[in-house]
Amino acid sequence: MDVLDYFRRKGFITSLVYLDIPDDVLYLRITESQRSKDIFRSASTFEDVLARQQKSEASAPKISEADHLFVVSRNEEDVPMVIKKSTEITELM
Repeated sequence: MDVLDYFRRKGFITSLVYLDIPDDVLYLRITESQRSKDIFRSASTFEDVLARQQKSEASAPKISEADHLFVVSRNEEDVPMVIKKSTEITELM
């Protein structure tokens, strides 16, 4: 959180997008993905990344952690709304 505090003190507005997607859906997506794996520094596959995230003790963000918190849930219809609201925030700046 030190990084977020630093940027807030500099006048930045913080936004978090939390992807609350079931693991089985994520696994299906990554097994079917055709994306390049060249982006990885410490993993060799998307499966490795998902396994590491599942072992993580990270929890869902709290609303107090950012100026704006958006949640993309199991319903993919959330995505256009999150993009729209995020864009609106940037246009107000």
